Amino acid sequence: MSTASSTKNKTENPLTAKAALLLVIAMLFDLVGFWAAPARINYSSNSAFYIEMAQHGTRSVQPPFRYRAFVPLIARLLPLRADQAFVAITAVSLVGCLFLAMLICRRIGISIPACIFGATALFCSRAFIYNYVNPYMTDAVALLAIFAMVYTYLGEQELAFAAAAVVGILAHEITVLLVPAVLFSRRWKRGLVACVIPGIILLLTRFCLGAGYAGSVKKEFLLISVHISHTLVWLKAVILSWYFLWPLLVMGIATLPARTKRFRLLVCTGLLMTGAIFLSLFVLDTERTYSILAPVVAVSAATVFNTLWQENRAKAIGLFLLVLADLASAEAYIIGTRDLRVLALFSIPALIYLAYIFWELLPPGKRRALGTRRSSSAMG
Repeated sequence: MSTASSTKNKTENPLTAKAALLLVIAMLFDLVGFWAAPARINYSSNSAFYIEMAQHGTRSVQPPFRYRAFVPLIARLLPLRADQAFVAITAVSLVGCLFLAMLICRRIGISIPACIFGATALFCSRAFIYNYVNPYMTDAVALLAIFAMVYTYLGEQELAFAAAAVVGILAHEITVLLVPAVLFSRRWKRGLVACVIPGIILLLTRFCLGAGYAGSVKKEFLLISVHISHTLVWLKAVILSWYFLWPLLVMGIATLPARTKRFRLLVCTGLLMTGAIFLSLFVLDTERTYSILAPVVAVSAATVFNTLWQENRAKAIGLFLLVLADLASAEAYIIGTRDLRVLALFSIPALIYLAYIFWELLPPGKRRALGTRRSSSAMG
């Protein structure tokens, strides 16, 4: 019996040590994030609503902000000034996001170095940096809930998925976009229950806190018309939100060896992408909208790194060119510069290396076929 117990401890201790290591890395990233991207001094209009709720209660603001009562309530309970409480909540939530990003990668069977790369790529992206620049929102808690939903969905933990969805909806209703994913699990009956619970909470908040849309339909359509008339500007904002991680998102899901996990990631990606595209038509802060893709972007980047790491570690390390380009994009966002020379300096090598990665990840048969086609066209 003692032998079995010691064997079990030997099995569990490395896992605990690895989880502790990943948590420490997430905390270090968070410290660097708040140091390198200091929070803005002036509050945006949305931030002012949340701070008002923390100071004077839920009903002090109009819908839909009053429905996002969870984070202001926690901020009100903390022994801090309202704005400081939001910064603290955001800091803890972003640690959780980075930590869960690495745990999701581990759940899929990705190596520790690849997990760390996925978190690094996430941390250096423009969409994630937004949360450090504007920590006075409920977005970080909602993003943490989305990470928890993806993690529990991959582990077929329907009740935990529903609990994460409820917390997310009370932080920001955008998390409801991922709720239908659980219907695609093998235990669809439990999945149906897991969908009903957050749905009831969504309706109850509207019923208890007062129904009604405080926005202006004319204003919403005006924003759509702005995006349509400035399509290139909108597309630029969408591309820069994840920049060179966009192609890694496609590559990562395509090369994921586990078919079941690949299908589930495709479900998550499809739901979150559809919601992000639709919602980004009605807002101007595009990075904030596309940040909901963070879990699938992180695990996809880690998957590509893991594939290259197993084949040739030098190729995998070269992926940091893409991370540097993403970091340059985020830096341009932080300081608000229009000078894109630094971005181009990192982007050109990253683009070349991205093409090389794509070639390396192609199946050998396709590579031979493309090579034969090139040689025959050259001879012609």
